[in-house]
Amino acid sequence: MLSSLKILVIISVIFLFVFFYIPLIEMFIYSLKSENPIENYVSILKNPLYIRIIGYSLLISFLTTIISLIISYPIAYYLAFIINEKFKSIILIAFIAPFWVNFLLRTYALYNVLYMIGIINNFIALLIGMVYDYYPYMLLSIYAALSKISKSILDASFLFGASPFQRFTKIILPLSMPGIIAGSIFVSLTTMTEFVVPSMLGGVEGYTVGYLIWDLFLKYRNWFKGSALSIIIISIALIISLFYSRKAKVVLI
Repeated sequence: MLSSLKILVIISVIFLFVFFYIPLIEMFIYSLKSENPIENYVSILKNPLYIRIIGYSLLISFLTTIISLIISYPIAYYLAFIINEKFKSIILIAFIAPFWVNFLLRTYALYNVLYMIGIINNFIALLIGMVYDYYPYMLLSIYAALSKISKSILDASFLFGASPFQRFTKIILPLSMPGIIAGSIFVSLTTMTEFVVPSMLGGVEGYTVGYLIWDLFLKYRNWFKGSALSIIIISIALIISLFYSRKAKVVLI
């Protein structure tokens, strides 16, 4: 049994190395192909247009994460503590059922709705689309964290005279922080390089760093600079992940 498990682990590691790390290493090598190995990186970091697009993408990612959190937390709270058990699964499925549909088709359906109500090809449409496509990851993360909170702890706080506000701020919110952090990591990192939603719903406001990388690779055929920009974005994502991970450890301690 143990040897079988080891074989499965080895196969998984080989798969990950071949299909994730080798392309990443290849992209890194491409990013260094110039007279000066860091020339592509320097030209990107000195270009105010690129910096502005990266900052704009980070802003969209931040706003999407915050709005997803504001929308998801009350729903997750309601599902975890208030709704009757027999309706919980039905309501949860109702929130995540649209995500069983293909991502592109779902975004195109949203495009038609926004077009009918006159909100399309602008920043608001872009944000609506980003939140619509990514808030379930925040919802499920927070719901998983809230579901682990023992009802006996809440009952004990009630018996000791804690008000609903105190129970939320002293018990529920701190214990749900791992779910908030996990959801924030996923939503912020995936939306930072999102390409489909900004290009379909954002119009001229939808030119994000994902769009820029697409242009560098496939429109301008500048694989060297596109690789360097991708490595920079991956580095920013790693820094954000490390920041959130440290916060998660502090919360858990």
